[in-house]
Amino acid sequence: MQTKKDPRGSLACKCGALILLIAAAAGAALCSAAVVLLSCGYGTAESFQEDILCREAMETAMNHAGWYVLSDFDEGGYYMLSRYGGFSAQVYNGDPLPENLLGTYGELPEDILCQMSTDQYLWRDEVYTVVGYLSRDIPAGTNFALRRQMYGTLRTISFGGAMVLAALLWTAAAAALILLFRWLSRGHSDSAGRSSPFRRDLDAGLERERVSPRSYAGRIRRQYRAYLRMCRDRGLEFERSDTSTDVGRKSLPEFPDEEALCALRDLYQQARYSGEVSREDYQRFRRLVGTLKKLKTPSAAESV
Repeated sequence: MQTKKDPRGSLACKCGALILLIAAAAGAALCSAAVVLLSCGYGTAESFQEDILCREAMETAMNHAGWYVLSDFDEGGYYMLSRYGGFSAQVYNGDPLPENLLGTYGELPEDILCQMSTDQYLWRDEVYTVVGYLSRDIPAGTNFALRRQMYGTLRTISFGGAMVLAALLWTAAAAALILLFRWLSRGHSDSAGRSSPFRRDLDAGLERERVSPRSYAGRIRRQYRAYLRMCRDRGLEFERSDTSTDVGRKSLPEFPDEEALCALRDLYQQARYSGEVSREDYQRFRRLVGTLKKLKTPSAAESV
């Protein structure tokens, strides 16, 4: 007869729950980030050059370009500007007129995607004008390329849809986390129970052999469980690999009646392995357990 397996013990189920948790949490985090960006105005303009994603990076690059030119083309400024591929700038002392030009960064693009200027650039108590240009041909992997890709992604996302999806994914992640935690905790409890000699030697064997608890063999095995609990209550400890013979040997100091212990072991083994026991065998087993229960250790008897 086949028994139904507990899915809590399946490694595949636990790995599936872990994968679901990671995927749901990652998706929820991305949706939450999209909600925050959209609520701050990112990705909401009609074109990339009008969006905050572009104009914010342009302002930063223009500040770097002003510092780069006015600091006599410092290498540190050039390194920072190298991350803004497709960007170039001109720095003027005053109005953006040819005679006021102080220096440039990069070459002016032929096809300009975005042009911005600022006349509030302050350097050593003087105000300068910086004009920035962004080419339509933006090199891949640069700051502007990544921002334009982000802009395209955000334009395809609905703010309300992102909020609903984020809530659903966070709920799924929480459910997967709770499910995984319950499976792991229950699996740990089951493992702890199976490591006990009482369950391993009796309950597991009874389940495997499908012995009816109402039969005399099942009754003897149930009485043997009661005997093992009595041993535990008196401080006896058993190893996982202990057999009924080992249990009898370790019980002898606590129950000093070797003949009764051997008879108890023989009846239990007969009930477990053959199942051919009679009513008289069961009654004898109960009398043996009662006899052992009344026994006291030699040290306890001397103290009395």
